[in-house]
Amino acid sequence: VANNLRSGVNTAGFVFSGVFHHIGLTKRHSFIFDKILKTHMMKKNRMHCLASESLMQMRVYVFVRCDNINYSIHDIETSSEATGILHIYGNKGGILVKFEIGGTSFGFILCHLAAHSHHLQARKNDIFEILQGARIGKKELDVTNHLHHVFLFGDLNFRLDPGHKQGYESLHYHSNDNEYKEKYTIVASLIDKKEFSSLEKFDQLSIEMQNGEFLPQFREGLWRSPQQQHLQHSQQQH
Repeated sequence: VANNLRSGVNTAGFVFSGVFHHIGLTKRHSFIFDKILKTHMMKKNRMHCLASESLMQMRVYVFVRCDNINYSIHDIETSSEATGILHIYGNKGGILVKFEIGGTSFGFILCHLAAHSHHLQARKNDIFEILQGARIGKKELDVTNHLHHVFLFGDLNFRLDPGHKQGYESLHYHSNDNEYKEKYTIVASLIDKKEFSSLEKFDQLSIEMQNGEFLPQFREGLWRSPQQQHLQHSQQQH
């Protein structure tokens, strides 16, 4: 991305942060949270909040180092798309923040997609709905067709699922199912050994993207740890 920037701004001077509140916050508490976060980023990191937006429990912030504020950062826009109950409730969905640096446009989409291993198609549908619905600028086009760079991040909820085949839903396993226990053992063993790169072949998202039919415009980032993946056994979350 940095090589494509015409303004020469250092992209390391930007921070894109998604926050999920799993309990509802009042307007007063949301205001206090915003103020504390923005004050901390300014005092500790000399970073100014370029844009922020919320959708129920989801909040996204874009911070820029004060050294970079003088660059030509312009055309800041935000949008959101709810994909929850009846496709109007914002417990699931996405928030888009778009801006331009010089002549290069960026879009960052914070997502909270459908949960549970057996709701793979629902997650894929959520992404499609977010990309189609969260529109800015040229309203007749979705963001992937008129921005230079678009990033998806957040609680995507894709699972580590040994044996998953492209295009097939995972079964709804319970912790006492033998097949579920076997899958859990495989994944847990690799995590214990810190063989994180070996987990990628079990990632539902990676598998669905393999033939280029799902999210053909995107590529996954580098795997560094399994922290963003869900692995559930009995009542324990890892």
